Amino acid sequence: MSLCLVIDEMHPSLPELLEPLGVTLHYRPDLTAAEVPAALAAQPYDGLVVRSKLRITAALLAHGPHLRYVARAGAGVDNIDEEALAAAGVTLLNAPEGNRDAVGEYAVGLLLALFRNVARADHEVRSGSWRREANRGEEIGGKTIGLLGYGHMGRSFARRLSAFGCTVLAHDADPAVGGDGNAVLVPLQELRARAEVLSLHIPYS
Repeated sequence: MSLCLVIDEMHPSLPELLEPLGVTLHYRPDLTAAEVPAALAAQPYDGLVVRSKLRITAALLAHGPHLRYVARAGAGVDNIDEEALAAAGVTLLNAPEGNRDAVGEYAVGLLLALFRNVARADHEVRSGSWRREANRGEEIGGKTIGLLGYGHMGRSFARRLSAFGCTVLAHDADPAVGGDGNAVLVPLQELRARAEVLSLHIPYS
Protein backbone atom coordinates (compact mmCIF):
# COMPACT_ATOMS: atom_id res chain seq x y z
CA MET A 1 0.00 0.00 0.00
CA SER A 2 1.19 3.49 -0.84
CA LEU A 3 0.24 6.56 1.21
CA CYS A 4 -0.11 9.86 -0.61
CA LEU A 5 -0.80 13.40 0.63
CA VAL A 6 -2.79 15.66 -1.69
CA ILE A 7 -2.52 19.35 -0.71
CA ASP A 8 -4.41 21.10 -3.53
CA GLU A 9 -7.85 20.87 -5.09
CA MET A 10 -7.91 18.04 -7.63
CA HIS A 11 -10.27 16.62 -10.21
CA PRO A 12 -12.63 13.99 -8.71
CA SER A 13 -11.11 11.37 -11.02
CA LEU A 14 -7.85 11.31 -9.03
CA PRO A 15 -8.99 8.82 -6.35
CA GLU A 16 -10.82 6.79 -8.99
CA LEU A 17 -7.55 6.38 -10.87
CA LEU A 18 -5.15 5.83 -7.97
CA GLU A 19 -7.05 3.85 -5.35
CA PRO A 20 -7.39 0.72 -7.55
CA LEU A 21 -3.59 0.80 -7.79
CA GLY A 22 -3.27 0.51 -4.03
CA VAL A 23 -2.69 4.20 -3.34
CA THR A 24 -4.40 5.59 -0.24
CA LEU A 25 -5.02 9.30 -0.60
CA HIS A 26 -5.15 11.77 2.25
CA TYR A 27 -7.01 14.60 0.55
CA ARG A 28 -6.09 17.83 2.38
CA PRO A 29 -6.60 20.86 0.11
CA ASP A 30 -7.58 22.75 3.26
CA LEU A 31 -3.95 22.85 4.40
CA THR A 32 -2.20 26.19 4.18
CA ALA A 33 1.34 26.36 2.84
CA ALA A 34 2.60 26.85 6.40
CA GLU A 35 0.82 23.70 7.58
CA VAL A 36 2.13 21.37 4.89
CA PRO A 37 5.54 20.55 6.48
CA ALA A 38 3.95 19.31 9.72
CA ALA A 39 1.31 17.35 7.82
CA LEU A 40 3.99 15.73 5.67
CA ALA A 41 5.98 14.72 8.75
CA ALA A 42 2.94 13.28 10.54
CA GLN A 43 2.66 10.18 8.33
CA PRO A 44 5.09 8.02 6.33
CA TYR A 45 3.93 9.43 3.00
CA ASP A 46 5.32 7.86 -0.15
CA GLY A 47 3.86 10.54 -2.39
CA LEU A 48 2.89 14.19 -2.48
CA VAL A 49 0.47 15.58 -5.08
CA VAL A 50 0.54 19.34 -5.63
CA ARG A 51 -0.51 22.15 -7.90
CA SER A 52 0.86 25.60 -7.00
CA LYS A 53 0.16 26.10 -3.30
CA LEU A 54 3.82 26.23 -2.32
CA ARG A 55 7.36 25.68 -3.53
CA ILE A 56 8.75 22.20 -3.22
CA THR A 57 12.23 22.74 -1.78
CA ALA A 58 14.92 20.73 -0.03
CA ALA A 59 13.68 22.13 3.29
CA LEU A 60 10.18 20.82 2.64
CA LEU A 61 11.44 17.43 1.47
CA ALA A 62 13.29 17.04 4.77
CA HIS A 63 9.88 16.76 6.45
CA GLY A 64 8.99 13.78 4.25
CA PRO A 65 11.85 11.28 4.60
CA HIS A 66 9.72 8.47 3.15
CA LEU A 67 8.77 10.36 -0.02
CA ARG A 68 9.37 8.47 -3.25
CA TYR A 69 7.57 10.80 -5.64
CA VAL A 70 6.13 14.29 -6.01
CA ALA A 71 3.39 14.63 -8.63
CA ARG A 72 2.49 18.00 -10.12
CA ALA A 73 -1.11 17.96 -11.41
CA GLY A 74 -0.36 20.03 -14.48
CA ALA A 75 2.36 20.79 -16.97
CA GLY A 76 4.54 23.42 -15.29
CA VAL A 77 7.07 22.54 -12.61
CA ASP A 78 8.25 26.10 -11.91
CA ASN A 79 7.47 25.73 -8.20
CA ILE A 80 9.50 22.55 -7.80
CA ASP A 81 13.23 22.41 -7.10
CA GLU A 82 14.15 19.56 -9.42
CA GLU A 83 17.74 19.41 -8.18
CA ALA A 84 16.52 19.00 -4.59
CA LEU A 85 14.25 16.14 -5.65
CA ALA A 86 17.07 14.42 -7.51
CA ALA A 87 19.40 14.79 -4.52
CA ALA A 88 16.77 13.24 -2.26
CA GLY A 89 16.07 10.39 -4.67
CA VAL A 90 12.48 11.57 -5.18
CA THR A 91 10.88 11.09 -8.58
CA LEU A 92 9.10 14.04 -10.19
CA LEU A 93 5.91 13.35 -12.13
CA ASN A 94 3.88 15.86 -14.12
CA ALA A 95 1.37 15.95 -16.96
CA PRO A 96 2.92 18.00 -19.78
CA GLU A 97 0.11 17.17 -22.19
CA GLY A 98 -2.71 16.97 -19.66
CA ASN A 99 -4.23 20.39 -20.28
CA ARG A 100 -2.78 20.98 -23.74
CA ASP A 101 -6.10 21.10 -25.60
CA ALA A 102 -7.83 23.14 -22.91
CA VAL A 103 -5.05 25.74 -22.96
CA GLY A 104 -5.06 25.94 -26.75
CA GLU A 105 -8.81 26.53 -26.85
CA TYR A 106 -8.65 29.03 -24.00
CA ALA A 107 -5.88 31.00 -25.71
CA VAL A 108 -7.97 31.25 -28.88
CA GLY A 109 -10.92 32.44 -26.79
CA LEU A 110 -8.80 35.15 -25.17
CA LEU A 111 -7.47 36.29 -28.53
CA LEU A 112 -10.98 36.51 -29.97
CA ALA A 113 -12.16 38.43 -26.91
CA LEU A 114 -9.24 40.84 -27.27
CA PHE A 115 -9.71 41.47 -30.98
CA ARG A 116 -13.50 41.80 -30.78
CA ASN A 117 -13.62 43.91 -27.59
CA VAL A 118 -15.86 41.34 -25.92
CA ALA A 119 -15.26 42.41 -22.30
CA ARG A 120 -15.76 46.11 -23.00
CA ALA A 121 -18.85 45.53 -25.14
CA ASP A 122 -20.36 43.24 -22.51
CA HIS A 123 -19.85 45.86 -19.80
CA GLU A 124 -21.33 48.61 -21.94
CA VAL A 125 -24.37 46.58 -23.02
CA ARG A 126 -25.10 45.70 -19.40
CA SER A 127 -24.94 49.44 -18.67
CA GLY A 128 -27.44 50.22 -21.42
CA SER A 129 -24.98 51.34 -24.10
CA TRP A 130 -24.61 49.78 -27.56
CA ARG A 131 -21.64 51.17 -29.52
CA ARG A 132 -21.64 48.87 -32.49
CA GLU A 133 -18.88 50.46 -34.54
CA ALA A 134 -16.64 51.30 -31.58
CA ASN A 135 -16.64 47.68 -30.46
CA ARG A 136 -16.61 46.00 -33.86
CA GLY A 137 -12.95 45.09 -33.42
CA GLU A 138 -10.70 43.24 -35.83
CA GLU A 139 -10.47 39.81 -37.41
CA ILE A 140 -7.71 37.31 -36.72
CA GLY A 141 -7.52 36.43 -40.41
CA GLY A 142 -4.56 38.08 -42.12
CA LYS A 143 -2.76 38.89 -38.87
CA THR A 144 0.69 37.64 -37.91
CA ILE A 145 0.61 35.88 -34.55
CA GLY A 146 3.88 35.20 -32.74
CA LEU A 147 4.33 32.39 -30.24
CA LEU A 148 7.24 32.53 -27.83
CA GLY A 149 7.72 28.93 -26.79
CA TYR A 150 6.70 26.04 -29.01
CA GLY A 151 6.13 23.13 -26.67
CA HIS A 152 2.85 21.33 -26.05
CA MET A 153 0.86 24.50 -25.31
CA GLY A 154 2.29 26.58 -28.13
CA ARG A 155 1.65 23.80 -30.65
CA SER A 156 -1.91 23.37 -29.42
CA PHE A 157 -2.58 27.09 -29.88
CA ALA A 158 -0.98 27.11 -33.34
CA ARG A 159 -3.03 24.13 -34.48
CA ARG A 160 -6.24 25.97 -33.65
CA LEU A 161 -5.04 29.25 -35.14
CA SER A 162 -4.42 27.49 -38.46
CA ALA A 163 -8.18 27.59 -39.14
CA PHE A 164 -8.31 31.41 -39.01
CA GLY A 165 -6.21 32.23 -42.05
CA CYS A 166 -3.47 34.00 -40.12
CA THR A 167 0.31 33.67 -40.26
CA VAL A 168 1.74 31.92 -37.20
CA LEU A 169 5.40 32.40 -36.30
CA ALA A 170 7.09 30.65 -33.40
CA HIS A 171 10.38 30.73 -31.56
CA ASP A 172 11.69 28.28 -28.98
CA ALA A 173 14.90 28.56 -26.98
CA ASP A 174 15.53 24.83 -27.46
CA PRO A 175 17.21 24.37 -30.85
CA ALA A 176 16.02 20.75 -30.90
CA VAL A 177 12.38 21.86 -31.18
CA GLY A 178 11.20 21.22 -34.70
CA GLY A 179 8.52 22.91 -36.74
CA ASP A 180 5.28 21.54 -38.10
CA GLY A 181 2.65 22.60 -40.57
CA ASN A 182 0.96 25.03 -38.19
CA ALA A 183 3.74 27.54 -37.51
CA VAL A 184 7.01 28.74 -39.02
CA LEU A 185 9.95 28.66 -36.62
CA VAL A 186 11.95 31.90 -36.79
CA PRO A 187 14.74 33.61 -34.81
CA LEU A 188 13.66 35.67 -31.82
CA GLN A 189 14.50 39.00 -33.46
CA GLU A 190 12.34 38.17 -36.47
CA LEU A 191 9.49 37.12 -34.21
CA ARG A 192 9.66 40.44 -32.36
CA ALA A 193 9.82 42.42 -35.59
CA ARG A 194 6.96 40.72 -37.44
CA ALA A 195 4.42 39.64 -34.84
CA GLU A 196 1.33 41.81 -34.44
CA VAL A 197 0.28 39.73 -31.44
CA LEU A 198 2.74 37.96 -29.13
CA SER A 199 1.55 34.99 -27.07
CA LEU A 200 3.86 33.61 -24.36
CA HIS A 201 4.03 29.84 -23.85
CA ILE A 202 7.12 29.63 -21.64
CA PRO A 203 7.77 29.00 -17.94
CA TYR A 204 7.64 32.05 -15.67
CA SER A 205 11.21 31.26 -14.59
